[in-house]
This record gives sequence, structure tokens and C-alpha cells, in this order.
Amino acid sequence: YPFPPDTVNTDTAGTIVVSGAGGSVLGAGPGPQSISLVELTFSGDATGTTHGIVPRDIHYYSAFVYDMALNYGPADAGAQGRATNYWLGDVSDGTYGLYDGLVDAADVTQLGTYYGMNPWNAAGEPVDVGPTDDASRVGIPTPDNVIGFEDLMIFSMNYGVVAPLPIFQDGASEEALLSWRLMEDGSWSLDLLQPCVDLKGLNISADLSAGAVLDIHPGTLCNAQSGMIFLRNIDANGLDAGLSLMGTDLVFIGAGELLRVVFAEGLGPVEIELVLRDSQNQPIASEMETTGVHEDMPALYRMAQNYPNPFNPKTDIRFDLPDAQAVTLAVYGPDGRRIITLVNETLPAGFHAVTWNGRDESGARVASGVYFYRIQAGPLQQTSKMLMLK
Repeated sequence: YPFPPDTVNTDTAGTIVVSGAGGSVLGAGPGPQSISLVELTFSGDATGTTHGIVPRDIHYYSAFVYDMALNYGPADAGAQGRATNYWLGDVSDGTYGLYDGLVDAADVTQLGTYYGMNPWNAAGEPVDVGPTDDASRVGIPTPDNVIGFEDLMIFSMNYGVVAPLPIFQDGASEEALLSWRLMEDGSWSLDLLQPCVDLKGLNISADLSAGAVLDIHPGTLCNAQSGMIFLRNIDANGLDAGLSLMGTDLVFIGAGELLRVVFAEGLGPVEIELVLRDSQNQPIASEMETTGVHEDMPALYRMAQNYPNPFNPKTDIRFDLPDAQAVTLAVYGPDGRRIITLVNETLPAGFHAVTWNGRDESGARVASGVYFYRIQAGPLQQTSKMLMLK
């Protein structure tokens, strides 16, 4: 533990560090309250020490100076600290307290197996380690109760523990310039258009039904990297894929296709959400362009969020049909009771919009509150929420 210069000097006999796990040791000095804690004593100009192997935990430290009469000084905010005594992501070796100290392929296998699931694996080990309090790979874990993208970023930064520093790339941009392309075979490609200075991982998501993604695999840029690539979609969320390059400080080198997604027939996102992180798990700004979608005819089945929302007295519901389909569009109350059927007919391919005026089948105005609208049109089956105000 490093000490500020003013905590050890010739006017003191030594320094004692009180260490405890699972809770903060702040103002308490040495004495009866520290019986259950580890006390590390220094004398002279000592500036550090180690203590024995203890169970995996967050350990807190407070340093106190003392004189020849064993009078202890107050805790200094600059002489307090905390840290985990294990690598976040080291989850593979089963027995509590007995881990190998390395985040490797065995740990990533655990991450992949339980990605999108509960925060503990079958052996009761905490695979859910992210995010951390400062987003770094050595921060204090503040788990969000789901194994997902935040955990992937911590695993990838700690993978291998030690790895080369990022490689300088000519013409690289601090902002990620991306393209989302509809390919001739109906799949979608996410491309990095030019090298990005410090791109380590990303999450791509869209509001789609469960099972919409039939296949997702790394692109040519991923295959060209020297490190191991993690790519996994949470199928229950439609499109919700985490991609990262595993290894401390390793980042994507070059430009090209990052990943390829194959959707169920007629499905696919036009509006997507991207989260990008650098080698220190900090956000990266991005620009996205979408190509391959014809303006005169929709390429995908899609229902947009109603607009305006909230609304009063009316709102528009828009949906796209690449082919002619029998369409049913209805509004439901929060109790599941159907309020009104807006569409129940075969419509041609194209861009469509329907207006709801806030009235039920009898023409009576409904009360303010939350309502749901559901469309069924071939492969498109989607429900969304809207709010009516008065």
C-alpha cells in the first residue's frame, strides 16, 4: 500500500495499516475494534508490504501513524484505499479461493456459456463482475445482476493479464466511423470504415422479437486480429450482441467488416443502438451510416414507435411491408382487453401509417393512461407501448 509522504517522517515511530474485507475501514484507529482485522506495522521509512493469501474479496485499508508512546494519529483520507485481491474475470477454477490468477480461455468459456443469463455459473462462481465503479479493469465491481456487455469488457481487458500496448495506426480516428450494410444475400454487415485509435469492444442492439437473429459471426477484420475475439448475441433480446478483443490494452487494428448478422426472413433492424468502448472501458463517439436500403420500397418488416408519444388527442403508427401481407393492427388496454382494431385487411408492399384518435370501437374517448398496439403481418409480430394524456 503506498503512503503519502507526510504519513511517515522522523517525528513518528512508525505506521500501522488496518486492513479488512467486505466493509470500509475509515475513521477507526487501532484498538479493540480492529481485533478481527489484519494489522500491518511499519517502522522507519518503509513504504509497502504484503500480507498472506486470504479469500477473494474487496479489501479496505486505513493507515495511522504513531509515536514512541503509541499515540495514534487520525486516519488521513489520503491514507485510505481499497482493491480486489483477485483479477476480475478469473472465474474458472471452481473452489472458492482457489483460482489460477489468470483470465484465460477457460474463463472466457464461462463467460460465453452464461452470457445473457443469471450472474452465477453452475459452480456458484460470480461470472457477473461488471461494471466497475470507475469502468476500469481493476476497479471495484458493482454487478448489475446480468452477465452481458459490461462483463465482456472487464473480461477482455483482463484477458491474459499482460498484453502489448496498442499499435499506432496511420490515419486512425478517435471517433469510430461505421457502416451498417444490407448485403445481397439478405444479411447485414457492420463495418469499421477507417481505423479507430482505441476501439476495443462494442455492443449492437435493436428492438426485435426473440429469435430474430439466425446467425452472427465475426467479420474479416476480426479474423485479422492477433488476439482472441469474443462475439455472442443474447437471442432472447432479439439483437443484443457483444463483441470485444480479449487482452489487456489490445484494440482493433485496421478497418473492415466487424461482424455479419443473418436475420429471420423479412426481419432486421434499420434503427440500431451502438455502445463502443476503448481499452480503458471508456465510451467512444461514433458515426453510423446505413446503406443498401431502398428509399422507394422498404427492405425490412418494421413497426416504428408511435409519434407523438405521449399524445393528445391522436397519434400516428407507422409500419413497413417489403411484400403485400394480411395485416392486423389493434390497440389494447393495460388489462389486455382489445380497445379498437385499426387495420384488418391485406395491404400492398410499402410504407404505411395509421392514425389512432384515442377512441374505442364505439367512438367513445378512452381514459388517459398506458395503451399497447400490436401488429401481425407475415413475419412481423410486434407489440409496443404508448401513453395518452389529457
